[in-house]
Amino acid sequence: MATVAVIGGGLAGLAAGCALADRGYRVTILESRPRLGGRASSFEDRESGELIDNCQHVAMGCCTNYLHFCRVLGIDGFLERQRELHFVDRSGTISRFRPSRWLPSPLHLAGPLVSLKYLTFQDKKSISEAMRRLVALSRTTREHVVSEKFLQEFDITEEDLDAKRATWNDRLTFQEFLESCGQSEHVIRTFWHVVLVSALSESLDNISFKQGAQVFIDGFLRNRHGWEVHIPTVPLEEFYGESLERWFSDRGGIIQTNAGVESLALSERGKIRSIQLRDGREIEADHVIVSVPWHRVLDLLPSELQLKYQPLSEIPAAPISSVHLWLDREITDLPHAVFVDHLSQWMFNRTRLDQHLKNKKSFYYQIVISASGNLKTMTQQEIIERVLGDLRSVFPAVAEAELLNSRVVTEHKAVFSPRPGIESARPSQSTPIENLHLAGDWTETGWPATMEGAVRSGYLAAESVLKQEGVDETVLQPDLVTGKLVRWMYQLETT
Repeated sequence: MATVAVIGGGLAGLAAGCALADRGYRVTILESRPRLGGRASSFEDRESGELIDNCQHVAMGCCTNYLHFCRVLGIDGFLERQRELHFVDRSGTISRFRPSRWLPSPLHLAGPLVSLKYLTFQDKKSISEAMRRLVALSRTTREHVVSEKFLQEFDITEEDLDAKRATWNDRLTFQEFLESCGQSEHVIRTFWHVVLVSALSESLDNISFKQGAQVFIDGFLRNRHGWEVHIPTVPLEEFYGESLERWFSDRGGIIQTNAGVESLALSERGKIRSIQLRDGREIEADHVIVSVPWHRVLDLLPSELQLKYQPLSEIPAAPISSVHLWLDREITDLPHAVFVDHLSQWMFNRTRLDQHLKNKKSFYYQIVISASGNLKTMTQQEIIERVLGDLRSVFPAVAEAELLNSRVVTEHKAVFSPRPGIESARPSQSTPIENLHLAGDWTETGWPATMEGAVRSGYLAAESVLKQEGVDETVLQPDLVTGKLVRWMYQLETT
């Protein structure tokens, strides 16, 4: 069988290597860091001595490829599925978002939407109408339902709608879409903002309509299980650690950490001949998959490809910050909470979620703030005080709690920014060099910068390798089945 070298041990590279190793290919994964997982990794906190994640990572039920990847590797047992979400508003009132396990989509959302206590009946009615328009705009067929003012503003007529749809769906911001639907500032701030900023790590005026619409369609409407949240119950270093390495080893695979790549060398026939490592070693392989963040790709690609992939350098990044707090007492028995109209966005009660942290003397909480560019003018202490204020306003026990340890971790280039027009800069997994392939959530996957997008890209890169080897096989997993009722109500195509 052919040999494959994967540059990068993040989710995309691991997914590509997993798919190919499982099919008998001899895979070597080269990771420059001392651990696997890429941006989904852990480090040791010196004060507590515990492994903590650089940022809390979660998956949804609609992430069919990521969940398949975990099942294949046998690490799905480290995921805990949440049956309900807990939304906490500024008054401290908790709304339990628990979609029906029996009603078909989209009726499974009726009860949970009604349960959001901080929204009025009129708010919920307007959200439902905007959701209907969102689906209509996302279709490639059927008359759309936006206002005449919207059509005039973006120079779109009924006659040329289908021809223009692919272009303007990606240049329209989600904020513009919401304003065209007449969504109030309160609804935008307490509903649309809460969901999308956490999912895409960008402000609504920088999120393309296409990317935002997909979150709601695949995550909430298409299938009643799409919304379900899966949270790791061990640190990410353990999640992508020894068991994963054993899996690769059992299939003849090799994982090399601390193996930074310097460059790729071309042969006279125009194929990748070898990989030059920073320590002077040279590795040969029949195929090479480059799976590094988009802002590092150009540093590795041969000069012959620099112009073609230059647009990657223009893709902006979006930051995500995590605030890690250790308190002397438990402030809530909730495993997680979604904060509405606060600086804090998600709280994860790691002491309850993590298999290794139960029965400890301190209680560990991680608070996630996506699209955290506005924090750069604040000191770490100021950020911590703001987050503690958020927690204090929701959980009274915080007022009596002692802060034992804290730290703020910001991943400045956590994901690419899902701005309008970004799709045209995302390349295919195949390249003009037949034995060179690309993987990364930034490649053309049809998904935003998520763990699902990363795994999809890895599977597509594996398909690219298989195609070059003369094997016509689909590695990508199917999406959740579109419910019959939602297909009828919204004329939503199945995928």
